[in-house]
Amino acid sequence: AFDSTTTASYDSATSTLTVSGGGITDLLTLTGIPAGAGFTVANDGLGFTQVTLMPAAGASTQWTNSTGGDWNTASNWSGGVPTSATDAVIGVPGGYTVSMTAAGAANSLIVDHSGANLSLVTSGGLGADLAIQGDLTNRGGLYLDTGAGLGGSNLSIGGTLTTANYLQIGNGTAAAGTSVSAGALANSGTLYLFGGSTAGPSLTTTADFSNLANV
Repeated sequence: AFDSTTTASYDSATSTLTVSGGGITDLLTLTGIPAGAGFTVANDGLGFTQVTLMPAAGASTQWTNSTGGDWNTASNWSGGVPTSATDAVIGVPGGYTVSMTAAGAANSLIVDHSGANLSLVTSGGLGADLAIQGDLTNRGGLYLDTGAGLGGSNLSIGGTLTTANYLQIGNGTAAAGTSVSAGALANSGTLYLFGGSTAGPSLTTTADFSNLANV
């Protein structure tokens, strides 16, 4: 039964959840609980105890340089350069470009200002490579190898690519193919794919492709 003294605690060393209240203690063995997660208790409406798993808060970082700069410069971010476990937001007001010329990652990414641009650029003959574990939402500009002669960059998105403003992949004189892959795509902005006689861009999804605007 639930009362005001009911508590729940988890011991990761023994994989044991302890629920105590009203002089009664229940022990449950639970495996696969993420590090840092916790549990809350509440009345389930019938007088019994409802125990809810509360995932650990994910790490996040926000772009802070309103004049633009390099993705891999830690001082350009509020919480350091994103990793595959970090939710990243590029949304500081202004007209600027965040450039990526090497490898980068994020758990999720939102380009959240109309004047904010993210540009993946080939450098020294090597393409940039950005891996997003979850979703990427673009409300600004997203450019991949758009300069003449560039090519070879890759953007992979495990979840949905939602683009509501501008996305350009490749250029008319590409030296190598530029690729974007996503679990799904929802376009309500402008999407351009440019290729030349040597190489062209690719855009692939493993699920739905929704287009409400220009391709």
